[in-house]
Amino acid sequence: MNDIATIFKKMGARFGQSGTFPEIMDFGNWEDEYAAARQQAAVFDLNGLNVIRVSGKDHADLLHRLSMNELRSMKPGDILVNAFPDAKGKIVDAVYMVRRTDAIELITGYARGASLMAWLDKYIFIEDVSLTDITGEVRLVLLTGPAAHQLLPLQAPEMHFHEHSLAGVTVEAAMVSGLLPKGVLLRIDQPQLHRVYAHFADLADAGRLTWAGARAFHALRIREGIPMHGHEFGEDANPYEAGLKSYISYTKGCYIGQEVIARLDTYDKVKYEYTGLWINTREPLTPPLPILQDGREVGVVTSAAFLPDAGKTAAIARIRRKVIEAPGAIKVQAGPDTVEAEIRDFASEEPQNG
Repeated sequence: MNDIATIFKKMGARFGQSGTFPEIMDFGNWEDEYAAARQQAAVFDLNGLNVIRVSGKDHADLLHRLSMNELRSMKPGDILVNAFPDAKGKIVDAVYMVRRTDAIELITGYARGASLMAWLDKYIFIEDVSLTDITGEVRLVLLTGPAAHQLLPLQAPEMHFHEHSLAGVTVEAAMVSGLLPKGVLLRIDQPQLHRVYAHFADLADAGRLTWAGARAFHALRIREGIPMHGHEFGEDANPYEAGLKSYISYTKGCYIGQEVIARLDTYDKVKYEYTGLWINTREPLTPPLPILQDGREVGVVTSAAFLPDAGKTAAIARIRRKVIEAPGAIKVQAGPDTVEAEIRDFASEEPQNG
């Protein structure tokens, strides 16, 4: 790994505090990194995401009973966004499930592997299921931007890992969305990482690729409305509140928390919705922050980032449905001050209402 550290040092990497994800904050200018990720090509080192291998004769049945999306039709190489709710319908973790011939890999949130393994283990009784943390064997890397595909010899398929040869190394690549900013996810065997990263360094020297860090990553994530553990969920939000509604299967049958989640939908009991905001400030914000309407708290900002190309701050929020259905003036409480905000559609570049 000394080779990797040397490459990072050469590229001017600046590391964040313990617990920062991605671990590299930036490479000197996060706004340039963000611009490259939006307009050209950028690479994010995702060290810190955990990979759990779930195997054994009963592994698929167990995961089916514990997660809210339908996984039984997956073919080897397929990638599925799924989430594990608890008995109260709150989200334990959201993952990418990767189907293998004889196992399913779980790509968890940052440093979530040990906690998720412990939670899954509670439901293993007489089943033939094994849980193995293989994080140290692989590295996950994200390429974003319209020119990202040009860095690979073949087009990466949508939500399906396919083998590619990159810098003389066999890697797996897939177009992903849902839990990461839209881009190409690479799965690289750890012993081969230095060869791939040396190749990326050469591309960066040639002006074809930009190394990027946490500040640019979260600006992209928040712009696209990507939920993240510790921000949008963490055993305190149901899937409707956590931006995971589209990953609920209403036909797969019983699973942990299914009755609660079904009642929320059937009886229209969802009080809060997952939405975006534009906040009229350039100043750094540290969520969670209350959202106010007519002096009453109607929601909370869970993530926020200034977007240089928009000239304003974008946010992810959990807000009362009534406010979204009949929007009026809202403000965000930022310390002693309040700042004007507007409801934002994640697919739109501009505010919905004035």
